[in-house]
Amino acid sequence: MKKVTSKKTILIIAGISVFIGTLVLVMIVFGGDSKAKALEKALDLGDRYLNEMDYEKALAAYQDAIKIDSKCELAYLGAADAYIGLGDYEGALEILASGYEAVQSEVLAARRDEVEAECLEKVGQNEEQGAEGTWNQTPSSSQASAETEESGNQDEEPVRPQFIPWVEASPKDHVMDWQDEKLEAAMREITGITDRDIMLSDVWELKEL
Repeated sequence: MKKVTSKKTILIIAGISVFIGTLVLVMIVFGGDSKAKALEKALDLGDRYLNEMDYEKALAAYQDAIKIDSKCELAYLGAADAYIGLGDYEGALEILASGYEAVQSEVLAARRDEVEAECLEKVGQNEEQGAEGTWNQTPSSSQASAETEESGNQDEEPVRPQFIPWVEASPKDHVMDWQDEKLEAAMREITGITDRDIMLSDVWELKEL
């Protein structure tokens, strides 16, 4: 009787062991499948937002993917691209460094070198443009003074010249510099101009004195 009881106990224990083993196997299979699907969904979402240039949402999706699988190379690459889209090269370099530490991927190392080169190139361009003054949008004190003076002059009554306006005279018109008082007196007598400077246009068509 004792032998029968012992056999039954052994069979029960064996059955329980098989059941538990099967349950664990099922959990591993389906659990792994669920994790893979979640990772794929996060990566797809990140790629979609990246293509739409919604870099903040793309970064969030790639970070979710990294949380699901810290060794996912594609998640680190995508996150780096999102950081670059946001103009955060430091963030891109940090995420690629973290990815390389976790995955030991040469692809991540190469991408980090590329981003570092791009960052140095940007810095060089900014320094060059800054030296030329193209990035300085704040006017200097002299520029501000000149602009203020110019705007102030616009409110004043313009001074009218007493001689022929430039638009009505020859393009080469200018005040005559006689360098001889007698010659100037003679020209004033001929032209009848006594109350202003004699312009080149005033004597332009004179053929003889």
